[in-house]
Amino acid sequence: MFSFHKVTLDDKNWMQKLLQEDGWYGSEYSFGINVLWGIKYHIEVARAHDCCIVRYGLCGEYPWDNMMQGDCWIYSFPIGAGNKKAVLDELVAEYRAKGKTLIMNSVGEEARAQLLSWYPGQFLIEENRDYEDYIYDREKLATLSGRKMHNKRNHIARFKDAGEWSYEPLTDNNLEECKALCRRWIFSREDKWNDDMAIELKVLDAAFKMKDDLGLIGGVLRQKGQVVAFCMGEAINPDVFVVHFEKALPEYQGAYPMINQQFVQHACGSYKYINREDDAGDPGLRRAKLSYYPEILLKKYDAKMSSVVFADRSRYEQDMIHIWQTCFGDDEDFIQSFLDHHTADECMLLYFTDNKPVAMASFLPIRIHQAEDTIEGRYVYAVATLPEYRGRGYAAEILKTAKEIWQEPLLLSPAEDSLYTYYQKQEFFTQYSPDKWEIVPENPGELKEKWSFEESSSQIYKEIRDLCFAGDGYVEWDLAAIEYALLYAKAEGGQALCVTHPAYDAEVSACEDILLYETAGDTLKIVETTLNEDDLKKAAWILLKKNNLKKAVYSRPGGMLWLPEECELSLSKEDGYFNLCLGE
Repeated sequence: MFSFHKVTLDDKNWMQKLLQEDGWYGSEYSFGINVLWGIKYHIEVARAHDCCIVRYGLCGEYPWDNMMQGDCWIYSFPIGAGNKKAVLDELVAEYRAKGKTLIMNSVGEEARAQLLSWYPGQFLIEENRDYEDYIYDREKLATLSGRKMHNKRNHIARFKDAGEWSYEPLTDNNLEECKALCRRWIFSREDKWNDDMAIELKVLDAAFKMKDDLGLIGGVLRQKGQVVAFCMGEAINPDVFVVHFEKALPEYQGAYPMINQQFVQHACGSYKYINREDDAGDPGLRRAKLSYYPEILLKKYDAKMSSVVFADRSRYEQDMIHIWQTCFGDDEDFIQSFLDHHTADECMLLYFTDNKPVAMASFLPIRIHQAEDTIEGRYVYAVATLPEYRGRGYAAEILKTAKEIWQEPLLLSPAEDSLYTYYQKQEFFTQYSPDKWEIVPENPGELKEKWSFEESSSQIYKEIRDLCFAGDGYVEWDLAAIEYALLYAKAEGGQALCVTHPAYDAEVSACEDILLYETAGDTLKIVETTLNEDDLKKAAWILLKKNNLKKAVYSRPGGMLWLPEECELSLSKEDGYFNLCLGE
């Protein structure tokens, strides 16, 4: 199809022209990074339709391994002012013909919007926080003014106090000293040494050799005549300079903020922004980069050709409502209330076929408590497939994709007993047993006047719920889910109540609990409560009289879990409290 070749210095003129045409600030749009990191990623380039297309040969090293499906290339979004769609059309057609999955990374916001518009329902697009660039205002880095930068200024002051210092440009005259610093830096990191560090030093050595050819510029920091830090980078475009490398000896306090500031002051005066690249998901590096308060955290996305995609409410809201209404029978106002409380673009997946969504499921954030910690998870809700498309495995494909995306525990509550077998086939197991029993109301007698039932806010409801049920295996909902649950109960003729009632302890004047109920015919359905059994009987008596109902039942759904292989969640069958709290 396209004629790809390894990126070399011969590609500099035409590639730089196209890289700058888009005006994007991403570090991948620097020519040098495409030459230098070819050492690890086998970077190749092709020119087509007046665009540049870059691909990365991963060879099992890059974090995309779990997404590879018979191909070893990851592509950039087409670069330049040419016909991007024509390039993509050819790529999509080729990969479809081969039965393989086209994957692109470092897709910017504008490119993401174009993919969604040009190929509706064909790409699963996820934000990749680990590879978002930190972009800073040059003037703020140069001055480090303001209260937030107080610690940086203190570190720089300590560096200056330590003795005579100087700054100079990186040139052939001090290059060997910079290489010697690298060797000392390796020794200082010996206990933390890994393959990524070794590759980075190979790339840095190549950068030293090709410094002038690539147009790299750098700065060197000395203390008492010795090189203690250096940095090096290049311009992405007339507005943005990207710093590729920065090394300092750790025993010199303040060397890192000092080389950062001095380089910006001396070498970057003509630029508006300084791009200091991503943090690759490293927690320490993330803290360090955030401590300089970036002006822009440049969003980047991974795009994978897929029949399962994130819901795009702006485009597919009516399709989502149609599937929901067909499968569950709820009215549009109720469905809208769910969509308003949960960002569909981030928590709902759709399955596309015949150029339209035909199946869907939501994956709502939860926390599962264990010991003194909580584990992030997702609650699977509103799994639905249009009747004419059932039996084709579309819901299973949605669940499989969700497992790959989030790599977090998935929790669900089967709506029917027959579905337990289905979900077992999808590797879910029963963790929470269902519970249902009829409540025998008890007349509170003369205590009646001491009972108070007030409508509970979602915030108060959540606070009492979390306090009373917390423990191993407790499933904690976020406030959006609680708000939706309260709206659901109201739609079912019920209410969320804050119940104040007499206390058994003489030293406590009253107890405060929550009770969430719905009504169905002549029945009061207790969805959830923190009341003990004796007090629940008394509360049921009062609520039956108030609502003119005949009987009361308490029902708690069962729950099934799926756990990723490396998940540290370990619960016994007796552990925890789960309540759907979102309708059945």
